[in-house]
Amino acid sequence: MGRQSRGGRVRRAAAAGLAGVLLVGTASAGSVAQAAGSGGEPERAIEQASGYRWTKLHTGSSSSTLLAAGDKDLWRFSGRYPDGGYITPLAWHWDGKTWRKSALPKKAKGAVERPAASSPRDVWVSLNSGVDSYGYATFLHWNGKTWKISKVLPKYSSYAAGPVLPFKSGKAAGFFGQRLWLYDGGTWRESRADREVYGASGVSPGDLWAIGGWGNPKVYRFDGGRWKAGSIGAPLKIDPAPCLKERPNKSFSCSGTLIPTQTLAQSSRRVLAVTTTEEWPTERWRVVRWNGRSWSKLTGTYKGVVGHAVDDGTGGLWSVVSDATGNHVVHVTGKGRVVEYASPAKDIYLGSLSVSPSGTVFVSGDREGDGYTSYVWRLTR
Repeated sequence: MGRQSRGGRVRRAAAAGLAGVLLVGTASAGSVAQAAGSGGEPERAIEQASGYRWTKLHTGSSSSTLLAAGDKDLWRFSGRYPDGGYITPLAWHWDGKTWRKSALPKKAKGAVERPAASSPRDVWVSLNSGVDSYGYATFLHWNGKTWKISKVLPKYSSYAAGPVLPFKSGKAAGFFGQRLWLYDGGTWRESRADREVYGASGVSPGDLWAIGGWGNPKVYRFDGGRWKAGSIGAPLKIDPAPCLKERPNKSFSCSGTLIPTQTLAQSSRRVLAVTTTEEWPTERWRVVRWNGRSWSKLTGTYKGVVGHAVDDGTGGLWSVVSDATGNHVVHVTGKGRVVEYASPAKDIYLGSLSVSPSGTVFVSGDREGDGYTSYVWRLTR
């Protein structure tokens, strides 16, 4: 399964459900330090990590999207933003000691969306290009030596380019608007099972998970031929009382229902989904788990905004969580333990997070003030 990471500051993200992949959408203020009561569930404090340190690996002037193909194999993507026209993507590689710029094809244009890799020699980047009301997507591939354009998708009115999901088999799946494209190792073909989904992940090209629909999103699973809708059910229910108590005025509703926002498929019988409420500014989140037959709670319910979630390689996930006190790196273990790591610096907007195959965590962040500064850190536990 390909590892994914997405850049940008943690902001409200559209939430929608998905039947079995680990995806996290976001919401906004709240205290990440305390779980919110839900249906008799006791409140609990998030465990604070100790005995760790952050090591700064890079200081620059542009936001970075990260991808860790190894402990000493880190990619950093950014872009040059013109006054008009398409963004020019940029890439750098870190070998454990030195950052070196990596040449991308001159015809490659667009903002980098969630790079992913199945190995250091199988790295994919989706470029999202949007001008006026239309846009196109470009899939770039790194074979261990050079970057090449693998596929340019035609302009489409819904120009939200999703990720390319690479698999150990050398195959891949790519998303663009309502289009699903499948790669057999040599050729891309468009699947006839088109459906507008987001928060996609997968175990193989014939076992993909994603979220579809707005307002009342559902979890979808692709079996190689078509998308099938599913429902998480009872694990989405929470007690609305904390929201009713905390909302600033009655213009904000408190539905007592969580919405799946992102998915992470770890195997055919284990899928995680991060769910959230849309009750700004009192959003809450919970991670739920699919065991091949049914959904159940993996964690309690907590206040805060969860950014893009990344597989930890051992049945859990890592993500950046934003709350009223700032940004934090949070680890949810495979058994549901939730541990918080404080931001590596003050006044930082943490953005992209990536995890190497051995479990090393890297995170990028930006600071605004006198100028604009961006950073990359490594977490040592």
